[in-house]
Parts: sequence; structure tokens; C-alpha cells
Amino acid sequence: MNHKHTTAIFVIIVACIFLFLGFQKIVFKRPQSVHQWAQCDRASVALNFGKETFNLFQPRVHNNGNGTGITGMEFPIINYTAGMFYRLSGHLEPWYRIIISLLVLLGLTAAFKIGMILLNDFTFSAAAVLLTFLSPIFIFYTPNFLPDAASTGLILMAWYHFFKFRY
Repeated sequence: MNHKHTTAIFVIIVACIFLFLGFQKIVFKRPQSVHQWAQCDRASVALNFGKETFNLFQPRVHNNGNGTGITGMEFPIINYTAGMFYRLSGHLEPWYRIIISLLVLLGLTAAFKIGMILLNDFTFSAAAVLLTFLSPIFIFYTPNFLPDAASTGLILMAWYHFFKFRY
């Protein structure tokens, strides 16, 4: 079986896990639970990119106690992407969670491909990645408004390209 088929099988497995965990229900919810204030800040920045400004270097929140609403945060590329989807489709918050979940899926796929490069075994590669993903913390933060899980996905994609170049 070639690597394209094994990757497709892995993506289907992860998508089924997403469905089993109920991500399709969570994606339509408002920011909630632990770190709700931080989730609302990220959602606010995305909304302001969608309605107010294209300036990636001046992320704004709705709390403008400092006068401008411009805030310090991680590089807001995910918020900006969600804001651009808001511009196209209207303010639909599921876009934010879908973007985060997609980045996690791509990162897990990249980690699986790293395993295939190093181990050349579907079972061990998939098991290592799925055991990591199925940690409660990773599952909790994946369909969320916080960038941590998506950042992990981006890091895994970068590592994949390093390993692909190296090996």
C-alpha cells in the first residue's frame, strides 16, 4: 500500500474520531468553559478583522478601555483567516472552530507522515499519533477559540517538512 492510501485511511480514521467525540455539535457553540474570557477575546479579534480592519498588525478587541481596543496577542493569522471568512459569509462563528480543527487535522496527518518516514509502519505511526491526540487536554482544546491546538498542528506540519527534506 502506498503512502497516499495510508494517509487517506489515517485522515478518515481521525475524521471518524472527530465525529465520535461530537466536534460537529461543539462547532456551533459560543465561547464557553475554561478560559472563556480568552476565547471571547480571540473571537472579538476575528470579528473586528471581519468588520473593521484588514491591518494584521493591529488586532482589536471590543473592550476598548485603553482607548483603541488594540491588544497584544500571539500572531493573529488564525483570527485574520476567520475574519476573512466572516467577510465572505457573514459573522458565522463556526468558521473559527472549523479552521482550528482543520489545522489540527493537518498537523496530525503530518505527524502520521513523520511516523511513516521514520518507522514505515502504518500501525505504529497511527497509534503513536492517535494516543497523543486522544489526551483529554488536546481533545478539549481542539474545537476551541484558543490557538494552542492549531499552533501544535502548524508545528507538526513544519516538522514534517523538515523530516521530508532531511530523509
